[in-house]
Parts: sequence; structure tokens; C-alpha cells
Amino acid sequence: MLNDLKSNSFKIVRDIMDSIINNSIEKNMNNSYIISLSEKPGKDIIKELIKNKESLTKEDLELLLKLMEKQTNKRRKGVIQQIKLQLNPKPKKENGKREDKDINFIVKSLNNKTETGLKLITSFQCEFGEIISKARKTGGRKKHNDFEIQFKNKENWYKIEHKGTQKYKKILDSDKPWSDSCQFYNGDPKPFSICEKYCKNWYDNFIKSEILTKKYNIKSIIPPYEVYKSQVYQQSAAHKGKRKNNFICELAEKSKQINKTVSLFQERKEFNNSFNITDKDLITMKNEIQIQYNKCQNAKDYWLKVNGDIFNNCNIKWFKNDVNDIKVINIIKFQTPRSSDWKFKCECDNNTSFIAHLRWGYNQCIGNLRLDFK
Repeated sequence: MLNDLKSNSFKIVRDIMDSIINNSIEKNMNNSYIISLSEKPGKDIIKELIKNKESLTKEDLELLLKLMEKQTNKRRKGVIQQIKLQLNPKPKKENGKREDKDINFIVKSLNNKTETGLKLITSFQCEFGEIISKARKTGGRKKHNDFEIQFKNKENWYKIEHKGTQKYKKILDSDKPWSDSCQFYNGDPKPFSICEKYCKNWYDNFIKSEILTKKYNIKSIIPPYEVYKSQVYQQSAAHKGKRKNNFICELAEKSKQINKTVSLFQERKEFNNSFNITDKDLITMKNEIQIQYNKCQNAKDYWLKVNGDIFNNCNIKWFKNDVNDIKVINIIKFQTPRSSDWKFKCECDNNTSFIAHLRWGYNQCIGNLRLDFK
């Protein structure tokens, strides 16, 4: 292994990291391995990993953090904090609270014509020639919009979806409104046959078969499929304290004890690699995705994209939602290399595309099964 490290190959180090994650190499690495990453070419390898940390998976980041913390270089403390923040960002609940706070501030600013409000009003007028006179909050998970605006001397209200990121960066005309933030369809699995097939196959192969019961020594009774599905389909089911089924609760607890994480990463990869998606599935998906895409897009007239802190320093840009009549004409399936999640490139009749992502929301193979659009 040390000879491999001296070859200064980033690919080799990634393979080694995979081996450690998959328990084929002891997770308690020996001192010679740690020391080698404190010297040449180990320093160069770590620099490369740090430089690419944005694209690393959670497993990669956890291992990189272990390697960093074993070193005595004090100058790396800042980088360690960055990695920790990337591993443990503000939870979804906090993100939701922040977005709600941002939207309240935007609506208030537009109505009171504050400095931020005038910036938003001027930007909209420059883009579309209309002057915003009033705003009111709407919102809700199923509405696909956050607030409404009314134009000067006009009666109609126009629906706006807000997309924000804390990263301060320039917004290009060619950007998609959601390019730096979360998905534009928020994952409800119920409208999609592929989610039903995935859930049923997972249940039959790992739950009903008692594979997980035996592996994790679970004492709770296996729930009937419909009961199990109702739990994993809930968008809040993976949040701590909200799991109601005894089997799922015990599985999460046992996984945390054995794997040091609630998520079943190994089982997810094994199942995803065996999951068969047929041409017939893709045809059905295309039709079902089109229906939900139309519902999502028809629920808004404009997008507001905010890059940075809306309260202090940010870039803003308004986008007109002129994609209501777009048709999905083809779907191409592919897997992400490391997590093996299934994604689907949805090609549209205007030479654009978006990605549908079949995934587990918060804890892998525990709850919150979903299909996101981005």
C-alpha cells in the first residue's frame, strides 16, 4: 500500500479510500499509512483531495477528516473546519427556517420599498418592464411557489418561486434558477411507478427475505409491505424521532451501532447495482414525469434566484418561467459512480434537459424514498 501511495496517483488513493470504507482494509489505519500521508507524496495527495472536496462523497469526507486530524500541521485546522461543516451542514429543518425567514424579508422589503426592496423592484423592471407594487407570501410544499407579486396599475397576482444559496457568486443569464440550490420538484414518490417498483424490490430482497433481520439481529416483527411503504414514502420519515414503525426504528439503531451511521451504504450500493430498469419502465416514467413537471412549472410565473446573504450582500436575478409547454421526449438512465444511485436525464423538445434522481432522502435505505427533479 505504501508503494502505491508513492506513485502519487489520485485514483489509487480513491481506491484505497473505497477499500477502507468497505471494510476490506482496517479502518484503524496503521501509523505508517498515516505518516506516509504527512510526507511526500502524501501531502500532494491530500492537497488534491482538499481541492476537490466539494465533489467528494460523505464517505470520502469522513475518511479525509480522519487523515487530516492525524496530522500535526496546525495550518490545516481551517481546512478541517471546512470539512466538518461540509459533513454537518445546518440540518434540513434549519434550512427550511432560513428560507422562510428570507422569503418573509423579501416580501416585507418589496412592500416597504426598502433598499433591498428597491433593488429587487429595479431588477425586475429592467428585465421585464413592469414595476412591482405589492407582494404577499404564499408557499407550501405542494404549491411549488413561495410568494406573489402585483404590478403597478394591474389587478393580477403573479406567482414566484424563490431559489437561494448562501454562496455569493455571479448569476449568469444562462443559469437555471435552481442551479445552485435544491431541486425544483421536491421528491414525492407517490406519482411514480419506478418508486413503487424500487420500494417493492428493496422490501422483497432485504426486508421480507430477513437478510437485514439476520445481519443486524433485529427482534422486531417485519411489517407488511403496505405498512412499510407508507413509512418510507413519508417525506419526514427519516428525521430523527419521527420513525413510527418498530422494525425501521430498530434497524436504524442497530445500523448506527454497527456501521457508525444510520445509513445502509453497503446495502444501497448492492441493491442499486442489481435493480433492473426496463425500457417499459422508462416509457412509463416519461409520461409520469411529464405530468408532474407540468404541475410544478404551471404553479409559478417567475423565479427569483438569490446567491449570497439576502440580508447583507447578494446577487439577484429574476427569470420568467417560459417553459410550461416543454415536452419530455426521451429519458436516459445512468448511475452515479460512487453511490450507484439511479439518475435519469430527461431530454426535452427545446434542446434542454433536467435530471430526475431516484434516491433516499436523509438516511440511506431507512426512509424518505423520493424522485427529485433538478
